[in-house]
Amino acid sequence: MSTISFTLKPDPSSSSTATAGRLGTLLVTRPDGAQLDLETPNFLASTSRGAVPHLSRDHVLASSSTRGLHVTYDSLCVLEQSPPLPPLYPSERPMHDFLAYPPSKHILSLSLRDTDDTRTAPTNGNDFVNVWTARGVRRTVPKPFHDDVVKCHVDILEAISDIPTTAPPYSQRRLEKSVERTSGWLADLLRRHRPEEGSTPGILVNMVGGTSVQARKAFALALQETLDGRKLVDDLLGVSFDLAHLRTILDAAGPTIVVEEDIIEKVQTADSVVLVEEHTVVQPTLDIVEASTAAAEDAEDGSPSTLIASTSTRQPDTSTRHPLVPYLDASLHSIPPSKLRVARSTRSPHDVLLLIRDTGIDLFDARWVQDAASVGVALTFVFPAPSDLPPSSDVGINLYDAAYAYDHQPLTSLPCDCIACAPLPPSAIPHTTSSPSDALPRTEPDAAYRRSYIHHLLRTHEMSAHALLAAHNLSVLERFFASIRHHLLSSEFGEEVERFVRTYDGRMKLLEQARSDWKDVDLARGKGRLAREKVKMAEAEG
Repeated sequence: MSTISFTLKPDPSSSSTATAGRLGTLLVTRPDGAQLDLETPNFLASTSRGAVPHLSRDHVLASSSTRGLHVTYDSLCVLEQSPPLPPLYPSERPMHDFLAYPPSKHILSLSLRDTDDTRTAPTNGNDFVNVWTARGVRRTVPKPFHDDVVKCHVDILEAISDIPTTAPPYSQRRLEKSVERTSGWLADLLRRHRPEEGSTPGILVNMVGGTSVQARKAFALALQETLDGRKLVDDLLGVSFDLAHLRTILDAAGPTIVVEEDIIEKVQTADSVVLVEEHTVVQPTLDIVEASTAAAEDAEDGSPSTLIASTSTRQPDTSTRHPLVPYLDASLHSIPPSKLRVARSTRSPHDVLLLIRDTGIDLFDARWVQDAASVGVALTFVFPAPSDLPPSSDVGINLYDAAYAYDHQPLTSLPCDCIACAPLPPSAIPHTTSSPSDALPRTEPDAAYRRSYIHHLLRTHEMSAHALLAAHNLSVLERFFASIRHHLLSSEFGEEVERFVRTYDGRMKLLEQARSDWKDVDLARGKGRLAREKVKMAEAEG
């Protein structure tokens, strides 16, 4: 069977950098000896019902940005059949073959639920969790779920965790249950499916505990418990973080402040954070650019600046800190540095850079990048940020905007090998397995699709527009991570992160406007169109 390992490259502490960022390699070895590697920091492309949104199988095979894929089991639970089809598929690699992702080309990760789906559901129990699926809420029992997904022979499996599904805030008792259940379910999984048996994928565990530093540390300590003479954490490939869940709790809590580690234990209870006098109050969803600006203004007028906790051993000497860092650091309190660190539900390149710099995250999802393609946004950001861009520049272009109707430039002036910027010649599209798409020649760059044409496709509801944008955005993200890895060990990395945060708009207002434009175009057809137009005209006149 396949094996998977994660190895850190020489510790950045040996260089002149002052960040927590680190370089590593995720290596999968197939039974025939073939190897697939993913240099970290990096990302896994997101899927919906097992397919990469907007991209065909040939597009996925031809792109290097889709070598790593993440599948959520809830999106496959669309039939009344239990278990769903993948575990029953007659193959040595059921999930790869069922979804048509060749094991020789793709590293496949699997989790129970989509972390971006933050809808409430009935409360979990001691032996089940409730998960939203395409057919409503479904009760999932950890033991049979783990047995089923192990049979799928994916490369990475995230164990079931007890993430509260009811609306926050959560009591201390509820967080204690979350810690106890998750560690118990993990121990049961490892007891029956030891990684060294060769048939078990690399296992991740979601670090639970909500926004309680004590609860998060307690869960990290629970992973130090022994099972058959081995610590639970020793049998893990790594740990993961559900950022969307943390934001949901903080949004419900309202204004709060997080202070340095030596004070935080005194001011934070298990289910709430107490405001501290004489410190700046910060909204938990405060944009990181605004936080940086506020800190700079505080320094100028002598007022106390906001303190944001971190237990990282190497803390960057900068004013911009990611608001979720204290909770991630608490979870990493007793986790060996050699373990893979995965963050799900990032929302911007700013998120990525700050979490790499401050917490040493190794692997991210690509959901926000793919969602941008769904609303007509072509990403154009680069790292390091260009020196000639004004502050708060957009990270891309909204091609629904009428301003691009006569813009005949390609999506980007930078080299890009995506199907939008360097499309395959029509006569060379493969029709048989004897002509693999990744071996096809590319056309010259001047054959790139133009902004005006993609604008036309979007305005006429042509699906290929989103395919072109999805491929392009994933290619932009791939280059972004490659540049991060190139500069990570440089002594200027922290400074370049700060400059990126200042240069690009961290509020992502571009995506908000694009969603609004997409909705207007999407509603400009079908039943009720005339009535909607009358309402819109009346609102404009009023």
